[in-house]
Amino acid sequence: MSTHATSPLEVYEIIARIGEFIPLWLPNEHSRLTFTPGTLVSCTAVSTAFRQALLPILWRTYDISLMQSVPDDVVQKYSPYFRILHRPYSIATGILTCARLVELTVAGTDMEAQQLVRLNPLLKTLDWTGPTEYCLEEVPVVKRDMLLGLKELETLRLSEWSLGQDRQLMMMLRTVGSTLRRLTLDTISGGERDQSGHSSESLFLPMEIEKSLTIRELSLNLQFTRSRQLVDLVCCCPDLEALTLVAVCEADIRVLSANLGRHCPRLSTIKIDGLNFGLFDTYRILPDELMAELVWSTVEGNVSKSSNSNSTGSYNSMNLNSTISNDGMPNSVHSRGLVHLEADCHGFEPLLTTALIACSQSLRSLKLTVREQVPNVGGETPETWRIDPQRDRRELSRLVRACTRLESVTVDYEKTICTRLSFTLGRGL
Repeated sequence: MSTHATSPLEVYEIIARIGEFIPLWLPNEHSRLTFTPGTLVSCTAVSTAFRQALLPILWRTYDISLMQSVPDDVVQKYSPYFRILHRPYSIATGILTCARLVELTVAGTDMEAQQLVRLNPLLKTLDWTGPTEYCLEEVPVVKRDMLLGLKELETLRLSEWSLGQDRQLMMMLRTVGSTLRRLTLDTISGGERDQSGHSSESLFLPMEIEKSLTIRELSLNLQFTRSRQLVDLVCCCPDLEALTLVAVCEADIRVLSANLGRHCPRLSTIKIDGLNFGLFDTYRILPDELMAELVWSTVEGNVSKSSNSNSTGSYNSMNLNSTISNDGMPNSVHSRGLVHLEADCHGFEPLLTTALIACSQSLRSLKLTVREQVPNVGGETPETWRIDPQRDRRELSRLVRACTRLESVTVDYEKTICTRLSFTLGRGL
């Protein structure tokens, strides 16, 4: 009795492994990736086994901006193989029949965009921009059911959406709350009720705070709204470890800091980006006292609860000052504290130093980018925000002496003649 030995080149897994080493994307003369499927397409013609194993590799990723040369009918035909789809603008191919996506970038709220989300319940990463061209009058409102059915979503980015007035954001997040780990809310507007632009309404009712989300990394762009919905979001994020804030000058930082201190005991990384005014080539930066409050929010025992149940409270300055001795060193070791800080600033101000010293037993890395000031913003004067390298060196020396676990420090002076301050392992100034 004879047996037919199977050739290694007939084994699906071996063929697929070979296919993964065949270049599909190559850089062009402008260092941009170009779709170059010729070799892999030729390999699919070798045999039926090769075709079955290599088609999923050939069509794993479809990026409309990089694959415009692919005919629409071909895109339609092979869309069931797509696992990663980048569709930053609408296309004329009709509704794609891909239902196994794990990553989706989509723009618009048309039927095609909504279908792409609903047909892919196993999505792990979703980047959804509201309108294809940003216009405040046409920004769509977040809906509670827009993510319904996504069972494994871990990373979500929403850009150019409106919060609306009915807590839709929180209700939407709860539909994916058991799996969501990373959330970015970029260029979000709306959610404001009074004429001053502030929203007195919280994101949720008090009893809803107990219904926690599992978000560990949160990024908020606060340029286009002063709504309480965003600063109150952290109240439902007890597992929050990393927070990125963009354009926070108009936000209620004291409320946000109090919320972080009460509800986010695991917060260890903060990144604060200023607002770039491209026309004037300047940055608007969060004042140092508010930046210090954000750092203080990670230090245990420095939030005093307000007697008003409708308020999120504020920092007790007497309590804060009592943790620091006359020489600027901490009076006690805190079990919590910031580990990593990256921020745009106008210099190393003493208030920020004092707050960081309170994290002396936890702080590992510090990166500051010193930007040019914007005159007369928020009552500040250019003299208040003048770049002062001597002061920065003095404050850094004070910080390094106190923070024995500090591993790296970088201070970049953008567009100035000042020397970059950078060192590792807490040595040498």
